[in-house]
Amino acid sequence: MSHAELDESLVLDEGYPVELAADYSNLKQAMPWLNVFGGCCGPDLRHVSAVGG
Repeated sequence: MSHAELDESLVLDEGYPVELAADYSNLKQAMPWLNVFGGCCGPDLRHVSAVGG
């Protein structure tokens, strides 16, 4: 989605916190030196809580 489309969007895709946490876990296993994880366009407490277990 382009920046213009995001600006005009009435509803944003909230994503899937549990899937995000699983993806981060897989990344950490594959790259144990990885210390910084991030998100885009709206990770919130649900996402952080899922990642934190």
